[in-house]
Amino acid sequence: LDDMLVGASTMMAVAQSITVIIQGTDGLGKLQGLTADQVSSILKAQYASDILFTATLFLSKASTTRTIWGMAPRKRRALIWATEGLYALWIYVDALNIVTDFAITSILADMFIRLKTSIAKKMLVIGVFGCRTLIIPPIICHMYYYKTATDSNNPMFDMWTPTIMTQIVLCMSVMATCVPYVKPVLDSLESGQMVAGNLGGTRTGSATTSGRALAAAHAGCPGDKSSRGITPVVTVVPDAYRRQDYKLMDMDKVGSKATTAESLQEVGPDVFDRTQLARLGKRPVLKRNFRFLTILGFSCAILVTWEGTLMNFAPGLSNGGAGGMIYGFIFVWIGNISVFSTLCELVSIAPTSGGQYHWVAMLAPRWCSKFLSYITGWLTIAGWQGTSAAAAFLTGTMIQGLVTFTTPSYTPQAWQGTLMLWLCVLVAVLINTVVSSMLPKLEAMILIMHIVGFFAVFITLVTFGAHGDARAVFFEFRNEGMWPTQSLSWFVGLLGCVFSFAGVDCSFHMCEEVRNPSRDVPRSIMASVGINGAMGLAMVIAMLYGATDIDKAISSPTGYPYIEIFYQATGSVAGTAAMTSLVIVMTLSASVGVIAASSRMFWAFARDRGVPFWSIVCKVDPRTNVPVWAITATSVISCLIGLINVGSAIVYNAIISVAISGLYSSYLVTASLLLYRRCGKGYKMPDPSAFPALADSATGQGQTLAWGPWHIPGVFGIVNNTFACLFMATVWFFSFWPPQASVDAASMNYSSLMTGGVALLGTVYYLVWAKNEYKGPRMEV
Repeated sequence: LDDMLVGASTMMAVAQSITVIIQGTDGLGKLQGLTADQVSSILKAQYASDILFTATLFLSKASTTRTIWGMAPRKRRALIWATEGLYALWIYVDALNIVTDFAITSILADMFIRLKTSIAKKMLVIGVFGCRTLIIPPIICHMYYYKTATDSNNPMFDMWTPTIMTQIVLCMSVMATCVPYVKPVLDSLESGQMVAGNLGGTRTGSATTSGRALAAAHAGCPGDKSSRGITPVVTVVPDAYRRQDYKLMDMDKVGSKATTAESLQEVGPDVFDRTQLARLGKRPVLKRNFRFLTILGFSCAILVTWEGTLMNFAPGLSNGGAGGMIYGFIFVWIGNISVFSTLCELVSIAPTSGGQYHWVAMLAPRWCSKFLSYITGWLTIAGWQGTSAAAAFLTGTMIQGLVTFTTPSYTPQAWQGTLMLWLCVLVAVLINTVVSSMLPKLEAMILIMHIVGFFAVFITLVTFGAHGDARAVFFEFRNEGMWPTQSLSWFVGLLGCVFSFAGVDCSFHMCEEVRNPSRDVPRSIMASVGINGAMGLAMVIAMLYGATDIDKAISSPTGYPYIEIFYQATGSVAGTAAMTSLVIVMTLSASVGVIAASSRMFWAFARDRGVPFWSIVCKVDPRTNVPVWAITATSVISCLIGLINVGSAIVYNAIISVAISGLYSSYLVTASLLLYRRCGKGYKMPDPSAFPALADSATGQGQTLAWGPWHIPGVFGIVNNTFACLFMATVWFFSFWPPQASVDAASMNYSSLMTGGVALLGTVYYLVWAKNEYKGPRMEV
C-alpha cells in the first residue's frame, strides 16, 4: 500500500507540474501585457494546481505514515479547522505541512534512537528518514512570498516566486518519501520492516524474510550474533508489538527457505492451483507472478476505457451525437457487466489460459464440441491479433497526430505510422521477454498511472472547459451517416463505445500466471469493468462539456477529435500536448498487456495443437518460464499486418476490424452454450464445496456443473446469461455495419468479410490437417 501511495503521489506531482507549465505558458511572471483571457486561464490553472498540490502532499505523507504505522501505531488525533481567504488557507496548509513533517521525523527518531546497534547505523537510519526536515525552509519561504504576492498590486507577476517555492516543496516531499527506498542507502524497504543492506532471503509476496530472522522474531530475541555476513533488520517482534518495543535482529543473507513463514503459507495456494490445473488436464509450466492487485492493474491497463473513449470519439459523435454517446456508453457498460459476470462463472469453474475455446469444448454437445471449440479458438486468436495490431497502430498514429497539432507544417505519411507501430510492438516485446519478471509490478504502477492520469485530465477539463449547455450535451443527437432513423444511427455509432471495452477477457488468458485464479481473476475483471466504466462515462461527459465546436473537433487534421477538444478546453498548446502525451503513454502500456494476453492465448491453443507449427509455438523458455515463441509469433503477425497500412489503409482497417467481431463471436458462442447447459435437461447443481470442474458421465448425458467461487445462482443467473447473449448478438450484428448509409470502398465495413474469412480459413485447415491433430483440450496429466 505504501508503494502505491508514493506512486500515486508522484503521478499527482506530475499532473500538478503540468498545470504550472500551463500557467507559465499563459504568462505567469510576466510584468505586464496580460489579456483578460490569460489572467482567467492562469487563475483556473492555479485552482487545479492547488488541488493537486494538496493531494500530492497528502499521499506522500500517507505513504510514510503507512510505513511506520505497523511499527509504531499511535492514537489518532482529529484536527478541525476552518478559515476564510486564500492566504489564511495557505497558512494553515503550510503550518500543517511543517507539523506533520516534524511529527513523522520525531516518531521515527524516537523509534530508531533505541535500536541496539552502533551509533553510525542509528545516524544512517535517522538521517535517511530525517531528510524530511529539509522541506521546512522552502515551506517557510512559500508562506513569506505568498503573503508578499497577495499584497502586491501586480499579483500575476509576483506570484511566480511562491509558485517556484510550491514546486520545490512538492518535489522535495516526494523525494523525501522515496529516499528510504533508494538502493544505495537501504537495499530493500517493505511495509512493516526496513532492511539496511542486501537481503538475500526468500521473497514471496510483499515481504522479504529469512528463516533465521523469523525464528528470532518468534523467539522474541536477537538472532545469532556470531553469524558472519549479516544484515541488520528492524522488525516488530510479535510479543513486543503491544509494548511498542523494537529490537534489532540479525538475518542471514541466504536464510532457510524451508522455514520461512510465508513460504509455508504459500504452500497451500500453490498446491491448490496446481491441483486445480491438473484436474483440467494441464501441467503448470508458467510462473504464478500475478496476484489480485497486479492482475487488476493488467486488466485496467488493457481496457484503458477512459483513454479509449477519447480515441474513439468520432464514431459516436457522427452517429448518435453527444446525447447518443452518453446513453450508448451506459448501454455498453451495463452490457459488458452482464457479459463478463457470465463469463467469469466459467473462468471460476475452469481457469485456463485457453479461455473461450476450452469452455466451449466442455459445454458443447459431444457431437460438435471438437469443431466448435476449434473455430472458437481461431476467432479468439483473430480477435486478439486484430487488437494487438490496433493498439500499436492507434499509439503510433496518435504520436503523428500530436506532431501534426504542435507542428502544423508536418504532413503525416502512412509509412511513418507503420514504423511507429513497429516501435510500439518492439517495446512491448522487450518488456514481455527481457524483463518479464517485472511485468506484474509494472502493471500495478500502470494502474496507478491510469487512475491518477484520469483525474489529471478530468480536473483540467472541468476546470478549464467552457461548461456548455446541459441540454446540448444530454439531448443532442446526430445522424451524419444518413440512416433512415435516429435509432438505427445510434446502434451503428455504438461501435466506438464497444471498442473502449475491447479486451476485457485479457485476464482469462493469464489465468495460469495468477495465484488463486478461480477467485481473483473474476474479481479483477469485474472490478476493472466497474472502475473503467465509471471513469469512461465521466470522461465522456467532461469532454462533451469542454467542447466548444464539435464539428471542428470531428474534422481535426490530427485524426483524433479529442486533441482538438483538449485545446478548446485549455487554450494552451503545451497543456494539450502534455495531456495527449499521457494518453499516448497509457495506450503504449496497453500494447504491452495486449501482446502478453495475445501470446498466452496463442500459446494455449498451440499447446492443444490448434495452430500451424504448434510444436514450436507451444515451447516455454526454461529460464524465464515465458512462451517466447508465442510472443514472437504474435508480434511478427502484428508487424506484418502493419505493413499493409503502407499500401492501403482500407485493407489495413478491414483486417483490424476483426478485433470486435472476432472476440464477440467467441463470447457469444461460449455464453450461449452456458445458457444451454443452465436450461437444458439433465442440468445438476452439486454441493458448492465441490472442486471446480466439469465432469462428464459415462454416457455423456446429465453432466454435472460444479460452480466455482464466482457464481450468480438460480433464476438471476439465467436472466443475466440471457441478457448477455442478447446484448452480444446486438453488438455482433451491428459490428458489420458501415458508418454511413451510402458507402464506397473507403467507408465500407469489411468485418463480415474478415470474420467469415477467418472462420473459413480455420475450417479448411481443420478439414485438411487439424482434424487429425486437434482433439480438443488435451489431457497432459
